[in-house]
Amino acid sequence: MTELQREGASAGLLDDLRAGLPAGAVVDDPEVVASYAHDMASFCAAGRAAVVVLPRTVEEVQHVMRTATAHRVPVVP
Repeated sequence: MTELQREGASAGLLDDLRAGLPAGAVVDDPEVVASYAHDMASFCAAGRAAVVVLPRTVEEVQHVMRTATAHRVPVVP
């Protein structure tokens, strides 16, 4: 079982995200994803993301949002 599956996201999520994004725009390396877990606000607890996406265009953002909605995965900007 992969880390993504343990987090509750479907196994097809990564494939669907990658289908509409350029190479390198979908990050699932656990160490890299962990570096995105929090910002400089010390009063907020860090979350655990299953994946990080780095869209650059409006169309890529639309693809991410549609894919997340289809997979019922929350998105945190």
